[in-house]
This record gives sequence, structure tokens and C-alpha cells, in this order.
Amino acid sequence: MALLASPTATQAVELAGLAPYADHAFGQQTDANTPPAYEQLFVAPAGATLETITWWGYHGTDSIGPGQDDFVVTLGGNSVAGSLAVDNSNVQFSKYTLTVTPMVLASASVAIVNNGVDVAWFWQSAASTGSGPHATDVAFQLDGALAAVPEPSAPALLLLGLAAMAAARFRRAR
Repeated sequence: MALLASPTATQAVELAGLAPYADHAFGQQTDANTPPAYEQLFVAPAGATLETITWWGYHGTDSIGPGQDDFVVTLGGNSVAGSLAVDNSNVQFSKYTLTVTPMVLASASVAIVNNGVDVAWFWQSAASTGSGPHATDVAFQLDGALAAVPEPSAPALLLLGLAAMAAARFRRAR
């Protein structure tokens, strides 16, 4: 005999973000030479579990290069640690992905600063702005999971199946 069950699986989704502006390397400077760290606001979906933080950026002409990178990422003012992967395949900017221990995403802001010495690092602008070195929309992506919400019919079918089984037992017992 098979029982109907409501789904409990999760699905990977983009929780918040802005796309990078691929045509130009404009962005917001956010390094140890330009405190405080630039902060980007977002709306956290209810029930979200954060798994990765991705951002795009580039080194300015005054930078001594990526060998001195020291990224500090914060969510709602709290530091986030994880494993950082860097994709340098784009000639205009790099893609950084920080894989974190899955956590409930409850904050509403992300800040990224490259705390390395003399890195002159710029957080890449999003396509909606891309118009200067102090862009207000900056590119980032928060990925993770949302708890699957069962279809309204699933609990109803489960109850209907249980009622049918109870009715069948009642008839046999008579």
C-alpha cells in the first residue's frame, strides 16, 4: 500500500542579485584605501537558505594585483567565511564565488571590501547603471535554496486517501 506524501525537497535558486555590466569595467571602489566598505541592499526571501555569494570586480590601474587580495564579506554587518573561487576568464573583470556553510538568509545587506594592501579594487557595476566609477547599483548574486511549498492539492489528496482507507476498514469490520 502506498501513501501520498507532501514534497519536502528544496530547489536551488537565485535569492537576490544584479547582473554584472559586461560592456565596461566601471564599478564602486571598495578597498582598504576607501573605507568604509561599500554596502548593497537587497530583499531576503522568506525561508531562504544561503549557499553561495557571487560578485564581480576588477583591479584598477594603481593596483599591485590580485596576489594581495583579502576579501571581507559581511551580511547585515556580520562577517561571512567560506571557500573562495575566482574565475578570471573575462578580460574586463573577475567573478568571485564564496561558498559558505548553508545558513538562513535573514539580513538585508551585503558588503564586500578587498582589504588587501594597495589593491585598488572595484566592485563591478550592474547593467542598470554602468555609467561611472561610483555606480549605485553593484553586481552580486546570492544563491541558495527555498523550502519547497507543497501544492494545495497534495494535503487534500492525502486526507482523501486516509479517509478512503478508514471507510474501507469500517466496512470490513461490519
